Amino acid sequence: MSDLIGECRNLLNGRRVASEIYWPKQNPHEVGPSEADIYIVWEGAPLGFSHPKFGSIGPIPYRRTGGHTGHRGFLTVMNSNLPAGAHGFTSSFDVVPTIIDLLGEPRPSGISGRSLVRRFAPAPG
Repeated sequence: MSDLIGECRNLLNGRRVASEIYWPKQNPHEVGPSEADIYIVWEGAPLGFSHPKFGSIGPIPYRRTGGHTGHRGFLTVMNSNLPAGAHGFTSSFDVVPTIIDLLGEPRPSGISGRSLVRRFAPAPG
C-alpha cells in the first residue's frame, strides 16, 4: 500500500502526493477505535493522482457544500450534556464560535458570529 501511494504524483504539478507514510508502533490489531493502522501525510491538497503503472485519477474539483454566504445555516451537535431537539435558526457565522465554545477553547480575535451554547442550555428550574 505505501509503495503504491509513494509512487503517486500530483496530477497537476508532478510532485509526490504524500510527504510521509507511517504505521503505529503497536500491532495493527491492537490499535484503538479512534486510531488508524496507517497514516498518510498528504503533500498539499492534490486534486488528482498520477501513477506510472495505473494511470491517472482526476483532477477532481473542490465542491464545498454550504458556506458562509447564505442567510441561514445549521449545526448538528450530539453531546450527552446538550438537550436534544431543534434550537431554531441561526446565521452560518455562528457555527465556528459555537464549536470553539463547546470545546472550551478561548475565542481567537477576528472570528465572526456568536456562540449558541446558551441557547442549548437546559432551562433553569
